[in-house]
Amino acid sequence: MTISKTCELAIRALILIAKDTSGEPARVSKLHIDLGIGFSFMTKILQPLTAAGILNSFKGAKGGLVFNRKPDDVSVKDVVLAIDGDVLFTRCALGLPECGGAEICEFHEKWTPLRNELVNTFEETSIADLAKTKSILIN
Repeated sequence: MTISKTCELAIRALILIAKDTSGEPARVSKLHIDLGIGFSFMTKILQPLTAAGILNSFKGAKGGLVFNRKPDDVSVKDVVLAIDGDVLFTRCALGLPECGGAEICEFHEKWTPLRNELVNTFEETSIADLAKTKSILIN
């Protein structure tokens, strides 16, 4: 179980926006080029981030995207929830819908601590944390 490609791209886009020190709103026209994806797909990726209150979008000549909250206050978990929902954090590793109540699957005892660690890591890691590290993303 992993995050979706769309979620990966959303996190990368947020890192690029957080790394930008120009003071100008981020442009979708630049982000889609930097990430090597189509303009329309980039727009679709950003829509749930604005709906979740992570980004604000402004139209016009000086428009673009800005963080609605400080990048320090946006966790990786916030982004995953906005893009993929809570499936990664709640679903049985074997995909069994009845697992977790009175009945548990054979993998449940091993998966639960790993899933809890994943949730904690995603909650404790902010977009600002990721933007501070040296990366291979376009700077």
